Amino acid sequence: MRHLVTFSLLVALVLSACKDNAGPVSTQSGVVTTSNQGAKKEARVVPASVLAPLIGTWECQVTAGMSKSEDRKPYEGRWFTLRGDQTFATGVYEKETNQGMYEYDGETLLLDLFFDAPELGVADQYKLHGVGVDDSSILIWMGNTPRNKKGMQLKMVKSDNPEIQ
Repeated sequence: MRHLVTFSLLVALVLSACKDNAGPVSTQSGVVTTSNQGAKKEARVVPASVLAPLIGTWECQVTAGMSKSEDRKPYEGRWFTLRGDQTFATGVYEKETNQGMYEYDGETLLLDLFFDAPELGVADQYKLHGVGVDDSSILIWMGNTPRNKKGMQLKMVKSDNPEIQ
């Protein structure tokens, strides 16, 4: 009888240790100095399931809503690599120019970028359209947000170019 009780307790312990954690996936958060507010910003941890459609490298293919060529120039050849740990890198063609942390709110669809250093001419907030659509290889990053007043639109295409990843 004592062996049966011991065995039952052992099984119960093993089963409780193996159950899934239904809460948010924990990722490391860090503190970076933001160029848009000049203050320290701690990343808000977001469940991996919300970030999954964004993970990867996105290349800017088309710009719209920017009448001046100097407004479009920073987006020529521009790419962003969004990682699951809420960090990102950005660059132009094959050259990385900056990195930082990002937050994405699945309800408001706002993507906030917190650059490690100022990235002149590149907005730090976009409203994303196309997330969760069957073909998630194309997203539209739009302005007209609280921190990005330009009425811009960027057609971003998921890249498989190994030179910029």
